[in-house]
Amino acid sequence: MTFDTCEQFLDAVFRAAHAMGYARELGKDGWQIGLGGEVLHEGHLAEMYPDILEPGTDVSFLISEVAPGREGAHEPMREIIEKIQKG
Repeated sequence: MTFDTCEQFLDAVFRAAHAMGYARELGKDGWQIGLGGEVLHEGHLAEMYPDILEPGTDVSFLISEVAPGREGAHEPMREIIEKIQKG
């Protein structure tokens, strides 16, 4: 699946996360999702777009770059990206 805008990407991430049972909450830095005991907010996700959608991208590296110390979010985020790429 491709996205024309970052907003479309964010919407897809939040919808997929919700479908997978992750909570979406409004935090001090905007909308966020809790992943594996860690939180990624929409600013983190926007910083990873569009790189996170490229084949072979190291999702863990991108998360570490924009949100250091959130190792618990790596695997759930990989699963979310796989889900939205499958459509």
